[in-house]
Amino acid sequence: MTEQLTIVDMNRNYKGVMDRDEVHRTGEWHETFQCLLFDENFVYFQRRAEDKKDFPDMLDISVGGHLTSDETIQDAYREIKEELGIQPDTSRLKLAEIIKAEIDIEGIDRYIDREFAHVHTYHVTDDELQQINFEDQEVCDLISFEKHLIVQLFNMELDELEGISVMTGDETLVRMEDFVPHAADYYKKIAAIIKAA
Repeated sequence: MTEQLTIVDMNRNYKGVMDRDEVHRTGEWHETFQCLLFDENFVYFQRRAEDKKDFPDMLDISVGGHLTSDETIQDAYREIKEELGIQPDTSRLKLAEIIKAEIDIEGIDRYIDREFAHVHTYHVTDDELQQINFEDQEVCDLISFEKHLIVQLFNMELDELEGISVMTGDETLVRMEDFVPHAADYYKKIAAIIKAA
């Protein structure tokens, strides 16, 4: 049995509880926790593990996860520890915006993701970056990007940019198609959050 998620309507009013796979098959709205790690000059995006069911080996927001039916947003802070191995100082977690995000992929197994993403920011320290380990193995790397450059990429002002692996120090060239396929509006909102961080 997969996770049980609370489903909501377009105005975030409670509708009930549904199995996670069914939520993505039917396109019900649900709530997620997202967190964007940054420091003075850089912002960090995760590379999803190659064996992830959804969007393997793609770049995604630093930390993200569904709220199960018995969780609050504060409960979902656990995702930071689970995905990156960092025990967060919750006083540094700030809600930036709740973004309505949609992904609709046609195919034999149609995938519809309609979520209210509670996007938080977290000013990460050098010590915390040194502690990173991928406990649940959903993430295989963390890539750093210069803030002003990724803002330009997300605003379609750049075609590509260099990122640096936090784990190996290797450089990697990325384009928008390397990121999880959210709508352009989602990435423009993430760009605005990065700019304000």
